[in-house]
Amino acid sequence: MRTVRELYKELRDKHGITTSTMFHENLDEEITEETFNWRLKIMSSLFDDIDEEDEDE
Repeated sequence: MRTVRELYKELRDKHGITTSTMFHENLDEEITEETFNWRLKIMSSLFDDIDEEDEDE
C-alpha cells in the first residue's frame, strides 16, 4: 500500500508537477498500488495537456 502523500511527492519529484489539490485530501490515506499508478498516470497526463496548451499561445 502507498499513501496519497507519496503520490504527490512522486508527481513533484519525477514529473515537476505541483498542485494545490493535495490540500484537499488526507495525505496519510492509504491507496492500492493500482490506484496509485492510475492517479499518477491521469494527473501527469492532465498537466502535460495543460502545458501543451500554454506553449501553443
